[in-house]
Amino acid sequence: MRLSFERGFIDYIKHSNEQRIAMLSDALEDQYSRHGNWAFLRNNDRVVYQIMRSFEQSSDSSHNLPPKGWRTQFWVVDSQFRRLVGHSGPLPKEGTRQPIRYNNQIVGWVIATPPERLTRNADINFDRQQKRTSWLIAALSALLAAAATLLMSRGLLAPVKRLVAGTHRLAAGDFSARVAVSSQDELGRLAQDFNQLATSLEKKRTHAPSVYGRRLPRAAHPAGGAARRTGGAAGRRAPADAGFARLAAGGSRHADQTGG
Repeated sequence: MRLSFERGFIDYIKHSNEQRIAMLSDALEDQYSRHGNWAFLRNNDRVVYQIMRSFEQSSDSSHNLPPKGWRTQFWVVDSQFRRLVGHSGPLPKEGTRQPIRYNNQIVGWVIATPPERLTRNADINFDRQQKRTSWLIAALSALLAAAATLLMSRGLLAPVKRLVAGTHRLAAGDFSARVAVSSQDELGRLAQDFNQLATSLEKKRTHAPSVYGRRLPRAAHPAGGAARRTGGAAGRRAPADAGFARLAAGGSRHADQTGG
C-alpha cells in the first residue's frame, strides 16, 4: 500500500515538474532572445521568481497548467553549467534537464532534482518526526501513569488511614469515633461496619449506668431479708444454746452428788 502510494506520488511530482521546467525553459528562451545573453539573470533570482509567480497566476484560469508550487529544487545554468539561479550546492547528476535554446543552439539548462530524492527526504523527515512524536507520547504516557498512580495511592491510603485512626480512638474508649464513608467499595463497606460497631458500643455504654442503677435496689431487698432471717435464726439459736449449756452443767453436778 505504501509502495503503491509512493510510486503514484513520485509519478505525479515528476509529471508536474516536467511541465513547469518546460514552461520555465520557454520563458527563459524568450528573455534570452530579448537580451542576447544571461546578464539579465546572473545574480538576479527575482526574474525567475517573477516568471514562476506568473505561472501560478495563470494556473488559476487554465486547467492545462500544473498545480501551484515547486516540489523539488531547481537550477538555471548556462551552456557551461555555470550556475545562474538556484541552490549553491552541487548540481544533481540525475534529474530532469530541459535545454534552453537560442538560434538552434543550447545556451543554458533548467535542472531539477529527481522526485525520488524528494521522497527519500520526506521519508527521513517523516521518520524523524515520528521518533519525536513517539518520544513525546512516551514521556506524556509516563507522566500520566505517574499522576494516575499518585492519585490512586492517595485514594486508597486515605480511607485506610481514617479507619486506623478511628480504631485507635475506639480502643482508647472514645465510642463517639466515626469514619467518613467516601465510596461504595470494600473500604466503604468496612467504614460503614466500623460506624455501626462504634454506635452500638456507644449506646451500650450510655444505657449501662441506668440499667445497673435499677438492678441494684432490686437485689438489695432479697439480700436484706435474708440477712434479717439469718440474724433472727441466730438470735433464736443463741438462747437455746445457752439453755443446753446450763442443762449440761446441771447434769454434771447431779452426777457428782449421786456418785454416779
